[in-house]
Amino acid sequence: MTYVPDPLVLPFTDGRRAYTGEPLLVRGENLNLAADASDASVTVGDQPCNVTSLALRQLVCVPPTDASGPQEVQVGALVLAAATLVAGVLYRRRSTAASQQFKRVQQQMNNMENNVRTECKQAFAELQTDMSDLTSALEHGRVIIHEHKTYVLNVLFPGAPDHPVGKDTLPVGFTVGVKTAMAQFEQLLTNRNFLLMLLEALESQKTFSSRDSVSVASLLTAVLLPRMEYLTSIVAGLLLRGRPATPRTLTRRSDTTLLERLLTCWLSVCLYEELREGGPAGRLLLLVRALHRLTERGPVDALTGAARYSLAESTLLKEQVDYKTVVVHASLNSNPSTLTCAALSCDTISQVKQKIIDRIFSSSADSHKPAPQDFDLEWLNGRGGRLTLSDTDLSSVTLHGWRRVNTLSHYGLEETARLALVARHSDEYTNYSEPYSNPVTHIYATPELTLPSSSAGYASGASSGCEPQPAQIYHLSRSASAGTTKKDELKQPIPEIYLTRLISTKGTVHKYIEDLFSALLSARHLPAPVRWLFSLLDAPPPPEPDGQPARRTAADVAQSRAWKAGVYGVRVWAALLRHPWTVYDVRRSQSFDASVAVVADTFVEALLPEGPGPHRDLSAERLLFVKDMERYRAAAAKFFSDVQLEPAVSDQEMSGLLQHLSGRHAAMLCTPVAAQELFTYVTRHWPAVRRAAAATDPVLLAKLESIHYAYHGQETSFSN
Repeated sequence: MTYVPDPLVLPFTDGRRAYTGEPLLVRGENLNLAADASDASVTVGDQPCNVTSLALRQLVCVPPTDASGPQEVQVGALVLAAATLVAGVLYRRRSTAASQQFKRVQQQMNNMENNVRTECKQAFAELQTDMSDLTSALEHGRVIIHEHKTYVLNVLFPGAPDHPVGKDTLPVGFTVGVKTAMAQFEQLLTNRNFLLMLLEALESQKTFSSRDSVSVASLLTAVLLPRMEYLTSIVAGLLLRGRPATPRTLTRRSDTTLLERLLTCWLSVCLYEELREGGPAGRLLLLVRALHRLTERGPVDALTGAARYSLAESTLLKEQVDYKTVVVHASLNSNPSTLTCAALSCDTISQVKQKIIDRIFSSSADSHKPAPQDFDLEWLNGRGGRLTLSDTDLSSVTLHGWRRVNTLSHYGLEETARLALVARHSDEYTNYSEPYSNPVTHIYATPELTLPSSSAGYASGASSGCEPQPAQIYHLSRSASAGTTKKDELKQPIPEIYLTRLISTKGTVHKYIEDLFSALLSARHLPAPVRWLFSLLDAPPPPEPDGQPARRTAADVAQSRAWKAGVYGVRVWAALLRHPWTVYDVRRSQSFDASVAVVADTFVEALLPEGPGPHRDLSAERLLFVKDMERYRAAAAKFFSDVQLEPAVSDQEMSGLLQHLSGRHAAMLCTPVAAQELFTYVTRHWPAVRRAAAATDPVLLAKLESIHYAYHGQETSFSN
């Protein structure tokens, strides 16, 4: 192997060489020691220079004939101006398009707001017209309310309208011995020391649950209703010595301690006369009726209970339903006179029947109105002169395994119709079991409806011989029904776009909510029992050991405020807001229940000194009232402050009121039955109660043992 020096290429003398058409000569050193002409490569710009000769000190190549590399080009001013103009035009067009797109979105938002505002105004105006008769009745002091006994039973035993305590006679099997023992037990309950001992002994047991506390408090209230002054003293004693320093449970929906339940029952019973006279109760009735009538003005799914007008997202109809208002000229049986009512073309036949019933029997209480299943609905303009309409029949539309419930539009009735309710003489009607105890509940008032898997139809008013019903039945929405396929769900629009319906519903009934809250948070004409209770809660603490009067601390004031809000607001009025059928004879529905619950929760939140501010994680229902909450809380704070400035209730005024209530309650309830059910808790916790009685007073122990042995010596099984 031979090593040679590296080749060296020398630069041109002046750094560049002008091309004159001759071969290019490149000088260097050692150029061909290890290479020949084929190994050399020369380029001029980006073009190759053809190497023809390679010697030791020079290289000869033929340059390309075309020029290459960077070149200077001069452009005229006109061309440059034209290019600039084109660029400007393109930018302007894009900018204009973006601005127009923004304006279109803004216009759509404004249109949406205007539509909601217009809908609210129109719906509110229609409601004002519909409710003028009810408003007039309230102005004249005529408030539709349950009778006293029904109200008391609803307060003490909610959801049990047939409770044996409300019966006028003793149950079968209630022997003379048991009756005598219970009379002695009732007498023993009037001993203050014994009653306080009994309540303390029961509540100290680990097996004594919150449900037991509610039951014992209700039964004790039922026994002591004819002795309201004594019951009030017991409530006051328990409240002064037994209320916790931090009443966290008072903001919950249900009572959790015996004291809370006893206080709730006592105050609710004392307020019945005030509820009859109107005031906040009248405002509550207006809100209840407004929600009812507003709900019926829009589509309501007969199966899911979802409604077009709702304050709760859970019961909001998240479907686009096209419908028209149908003017119905209705008659009853063979009566030639007709009444006019409004229905919707998307209403089921059962829904139409309920609206006609409400119109014909408008002067009757809801519980006294006949049920839709008691009637057939006949179309007087139908084929052959009369055609019986039903929720399902042979003409029902079935598509892809789904059968839709018949509506007015199914029969071609979309503007006006002559219909007749004809009493049903057969027992063909098959309805689903109702979850509520109220016997009058229209078909869309069922919050849960089990679909039939056999031939029993949706509301089978169909003629005999109808084909078996499919398993999947729907009215307005299939997405909320069981068995919806993924493909069907993908076709549904985004449900959140219908949340503006919550806003329109709130805007429509906003006046009624404002009037109710204003009445509830007004210190003027506050009932005497409430003022007496507030004074009791504001009572100064016990004196110091040295005899000096104790001062109320900030903690004492906060505790008093919490108990006032908890008892008056949460336990009484929020409960009535959430369950208005306790006071009024009103029909329940799923959407209605959810809407009044939203109002009740809003009122409870307004009573709290502070709460969470607006943020994106708030529920849709809370966001509805988030802008109003600060004003509501200010009104609540002013209410509690103004009540303290009101004159205190005198002992004579309170005593007269309690004596009046005792007279009203005399012989109202079957107290022996209430005493017997209360005594079952004594029997269940007998060892603990006996030890507590022995530690309190031997005389009381002897009386209690006598009742215990007498009761069990005559023990028998009797039905409730």
